[in-house]
Formats: sequence, structure tokens, C-alpha cells
Amino acid sequence: MRFRFATISLCASAAIFSYLLTGCAANQVDSTVAATGLTVHGNVHGGQQPVVGAHVYLFAANTTGYGNAAVSLLVPTSTGLSDSVGGYVLTGADGSFTL
Repeated sequence: MRFRFATISLCASAAIFSYLLTGCAANQVDSTVAATGLTVHGNVHGGQQPVVGAHVYLFAANTTGYGNAAVSLLVPTSTGLSDSVGGYVLTGADGSFTL
């Protein structure tokens, strides 16, 4: 009898605790706010040789449904370069780029 009461008590406590934690996770974060001061550096190489003048894009998955085009995260007015795909940066003489 004592064991059964302790088990029921433990299960009820766990259920209440998990319910309270779920309430904490219900807050949504606005992902459209741009982070300032963040940079991405990288290098593009073909084997051991740097790839000079390559277009480097940055995309995010489209959240409006399956099969929709990705969203470009580079603003052409900031990079000064764009094409039909979106804004991009070029790799330098050593294959390096900075976003």
C-alpha cells in the first residue's frame, strides 16, 4: 500500500513538473531581428588552389511550406553585388570571403 501511494505521488509530481516546464518553452523568439556585429569568414578552395572571384551566398530555409525557394540573407545594398539568385560576396585572391 505504501509503495503504491509513493509511486502515484511520484508520477503526479512528474506530470505537474513537466507541465510547468512546457509553459516555459511556449515563449517564441522573433527570428527576424538581425544580429549586429556578427561576421562569417571562410575560404573557397578547389583542392589546394584558392578559387578566385567565386560568388558566395547565404540563404535561410523558407518557412512558408515545402518546395518554396530559400530566402537570401545578404542584402544587395550592403554587399554591392547581386544577381537573379540574390546578394553575394566575391572571394579574394586567396579564396577568402567575409559576410
